[in-house]
Amino acid sequence: MRSKFSIIIDTIVLFLVLWLLFFAWIRFYTRLGVVSAILGAVLAILITFLVYFLNKKHTDKINLTKLEKEKAEKLLLNLNFSTLQEKINFFSQILSNFHKVEQKENYLILSTKTAQNDMHSTESKVQNTEINLHSTQNNNTQSSTLNVNKNMNMHTTRSGNEKSLNQKTLFIPFFNFSTFDMKELSKVINIANSENIEKITICTTNTSEEAKNFCKQINNFSINFIDIYKFYDEYAKTCDITLTEKIDITKPKMKYKELLAYAFNSARARNYLLFGLIIILSSFLVPFKIYYLVTGSILCIIALIIKVYPLIKREEQPNKKIESN
Repeated sequence: MRSKFSIIIDTIVLFLVLWLLFFAWIRFYTRLGVVSAILGAVLAILITFLVYFLNKKHTDKINLTKLEKEKAEKLLLNLNFSTLQEKINFFSQILSNFHKVEQKENYLILSTKTAQNDMHSTESKVQNTEINLHSTQNNNTQSSTLNVNKNMNMHTTRSGNEKSLNQKTLFIPFFNFSTFDMKELSKVINIANSENIEKITICTTNTSEEAKNFCKQINNFSINFIDIYKFYDEYAKTCDITLTEKIDITKPKMKYKELLAYAFNSARARNYLLFGLIIILSSFLVPFKIYYLVTGSILCIIALIIKVYPLIKREEQPNKKIESN
């Protein structure tokens, strides 16, 4: 996932490249610097916005904050260390807030949540009552029989409509540190055939290119892949449901003393000295030399201090031992 900062930088770089290209060609023909700069900027802005719009339209990027991304990655880690039953239970609890969920041993069947299911059951009871009345009343006219048959046909038609509106989706959570490949895809296809389901959603973060390309060629199944970031963005982050924490690798925040010890480690003296010398040498090539000289000198002084200070400290320790004796 690209951050907002990287998107802004890419957009600025694209604009500058396009502006320079247009400016150079327009100025070559017109010989007018101001006009060339304005026209080049207008054309560059138009193409930059066009590229941004097309990229946003054709790519499905998840916009998560840094904290949300960390939560999604933590969820992914714990899913990989969870048992199959724990994974199924977790996804079932989350998805039940958005779909009607039928839980199986290693997969879920999702259907649309509607009020038609309750209406369907109520109508069935009414029609059963009508049929019972018809069977007990032997002296009813033939028109009553036709009415019952008509009601039954209406019920069958409505059930067919509900079936078309209530299409099911096979949901496969795949998190076990392995790649979802053709072998796993074959298992999923077999499950879909046994359940008579055409729409399949596979939630995983590692899929082989062979499996992805093959899924695009399949005509009788609609297969959609979503990763843990998209699942978290669309489902998990709005639900107050957590997975049992199996493992925690969160690094504790470094204290100021630890940061200083890390920054002024003697092993980094060579890098400070190298960059300091490069910046000082660069001062001969730019008009504002003072900034380069100051920055380069500071880096060189830091390199000398963190390299010499440990040697002085070593010399002081033996002297203290001699005085104590």
